[in-house]
Amino acid sequence: MKLLGEAAWRHTLLLFTCGDFLGERTIEQHIEGEGESLRWLTERCGNRYHVFHNEEKGNLRQVQGLLEKVEEMAQRGGFFRLDEATLNAVKEKQGEAEERAKERKRRAEEQRRQRRELFPEGTKTLPELRLVVLGSRGVGKTSVGNTIFGSKERGDGQRTSCSAARRGLVGGTRLTVVDTPGWWKSFSASDTPEATKEQLRLSGFLCPPGPHAFLLAIDADGSFGAKHLRAAESHLELLGGGRVEAYRGGLHPGRLGGRLRRGRAHRRGGRGAALPSGAMRKQVSRHRQQERGRREAGRRAAGEDQRGRGG
Repeated sequence: MKLLGEAAWRHTLLLFTCGDFLGERTIEQHIEGEGESLRWLTERCGNRYHVFHNEEKGNLRQVQGLLEKVEEMAQRGGFFRLDEATLNAVKEKQGEAEERAKERKRRAEEQRRQRRELFPEGTKTLPELRLVVLGSRGVGKTSVGNTIFGSKERGDGQRTSCSAARRGLVGGTRLTVVDTPGWWKSFSASDTPEATKEQLRLSGFLCPPGPHAFLLAIDADGSFGAKHLRAAESHLELLGGGRVEAYRGGLHPGRLGGRLRRGRAHRRGGRGAALPSGAMRKQVSRHRQQERGRREAGRRAAGEDQRGRGG
């Protein structure tokens, strides 16, 4: 909003989407219950707001209601005029963004060239790959699995509440893809429900002896700033690792294992990054120790049973 100037607030209306999830709560109760920041924002917009129920796509009344509120606001304050200085600032920002985009594209092309040199065509593929998809809510983690397997096991729009493994054969490689529940994008693990955190901890055990890679899903049409990185890091730490070690580049079934073993990747990557399996080493180790303990207990019980029969 700073780019548009102070006057933009007089022409701003808050549009709450996904009003279906409010249930019996009114939007006013939601605003009051969500804390000081949302109350401040609502007041900053002159207490102008509207709610869309996304499941009611054929409900024209909610659309008409929005248009009426916009029209009323326009009748009072006219339309927003962008001054020359603000317009120049916007154009400058756009130019900087375009330059950064060109630089990212150049780096991506260079990385693809390096990968082709490191892993020429015909490189032997791994017989099996185990992946865990992580990310905040609504970024399309379930869609990742549907895309990989080329079919829908369940709807993309359904919220994932429990970690679940899906298995199949893709291009001659046996794949296990674990879908996980998401966290709120801007909040650390301390604000995430315990049930969700337990499901995240469980995810690695659903593809024993452990995943080859974590895929951190990030929505390409949304922002990803420092607070979102901190939120991701705090949730990755639940798996036993430290800071997020993100790796640039796409995922190729035949090349992932070699990339992780040789460490030929760049840190701090972009979206769709594959995370190293080191974050699960402690957890997998505990899992193996528990398995050994259960086997030893079984052998002891069998020995005692035989001695009892011999006596």
